[in-house]
Amino acid sequence: MIFLSLSITSANELISTKQQLINLKQDFDAALEAKLAAFQQAADAQHAAKVNHKKEVDQMRETLQRVKLASQKAHKEHLNLIEEKDFRIQSTKKAKYDIDLKIESLRKENQLSDLRILGQKLEETTEAINVLEEQLREVRVAAKETLENAKLEVEEAKRRLEETKEEQASVAAVVKLKH
Repeated sequence: MIFLSLSITSANELISTKQQLINLKQDFDAALEAKLAAFQQAADAQHAAKVNHKKEVDQMRETLQRVKLASQKAHKEHLNLIEEKDFRIQSTKKAKYDIDLKIESLRKENQLSDLRILGQKLEETTEAINVLEEQLREVRVAAKETLENAKLEVEEAKRRLEETKEEQASVAAVVKLKH
């Protein structure tokens, strides 16, 4: 009865972990779409200022490209981490399934000593799941930090674009006064 309870608990923990991974991926995808929309808006603004300040606009494009590449790299790393965690979870599920089969077999054969060993293996499996959950939390923190850094770079690019627009308006006013 204890092993059945432990098995149910472990299964619930696995389901919960899987749902957390799905939620994390959805959150990351939504953030990425928002970030890409912001990049598009910044690129449109950049095009308007290009006529008089090509050098500054080129620098802004490089900044945006670096941000985009950093975002893509972070997204790729995040997906790799999730894939690795999924693999570990699947391996753990397989190990748990194998242990459950062996427990059932041992129950039929009344081999108590083997049941103790399987109980220990089940505890180890549960501990492995706990470690995976902790690693997933760390991945979330890293993904959030990467997103925050990307947002800061976009804000800086927008600020520089606004300064470029102001300079362009100033130059246009001076040119207009001279004519």
